[in-house]
Amino acid sequence: MKKKTNGNLNLLRKPSWVSKINELWAGVFLLLSFFLVRDTSESDLFLISLTLSATVRCSGQGFIYWYGGTILDSINLIIMSFVSNTAQGTVNYVTNEFYKKFVANDYIIDSDDTGSNLPSGGSNGATYRQPLKFALGKYERAIVRVVALIIADADCDLKWKTTVPTAASGSKFYGTFDVSTLPAAEGTDSVTQGFANTVDGSATGFPEDAITGSSDGLITLKQDFVYVNAGTAGDIAFELAQNTNHASDLVLKAGSYLQYMKF
Repeated sequence: MKKKTNGNLNLLRKPSWVSKINELWAGVFLLLSFFLVRDTSESDLFLISLTLSATVRCSGQGFIYWYGGTILDSINLIIMSFVSNTAQGTVNYVTNEFYKKFVANDYIIDSDDTGSNLPSGGSNGATYRQPLKFALGKYERAIVRVVALIIADADCDLKWKTTVPTAASGSKFYGTFDVSTLPAAEGTDSVTQGFANTVDGSATGFPEDAITGSSDGLITLKQDFVYVNAGTAGDIAFELAQNTNHASDLVLKAGSYLQYMKF
């Protein structure tokens, strides 16, 4: 009696040569991660770990189903994510994406600390807060943009600055900013432009800038800059405070943001 065969093909079964490709792919990725990423930050290593983990999981269903290109294409894509820092003689892993931190709710600064954001050691509304910041390791570099929408009261006005890790020889900071003046009536406000250019020395960021006026209104602030850190890890921070301590509110509006990419 002739044995009846099942006419349905098991399309998920992978041939042995695909298994070998899977093993080669995981091995190549692991070696690249080990040799090329020795000087990256912990956050970058975490991203690589997640990518490797996802790759290994996908390999269980066949490399060809995960990526339709060739092995060489895949290796090129990985290598392109590593950027050489010739000044430090290091290689950094780069995602080619900007990370964004934003203000989810109005950030209030006043003498009564209504916004519950007075830092330790602070005293009143004139004490600087850091509503937007991110950490940068030693010798790391970052491209940064800050967009701040601020409602200021004439009784308190405001002051702002952008700070970087403790200044050290070899750090670099260069960029520009645009800030409107009070009152900022729609379509009629003037804009002041400024820049910082510390390309070989002890960079300190954008220095303190006080904005005062005789009326309440909206102030818009935009910054674009590049910072090259030296041997001290720390935060890059947009700092904001009342210029004159007062019970009236200074408000950094929801939707204000900072975005950055390390490279």
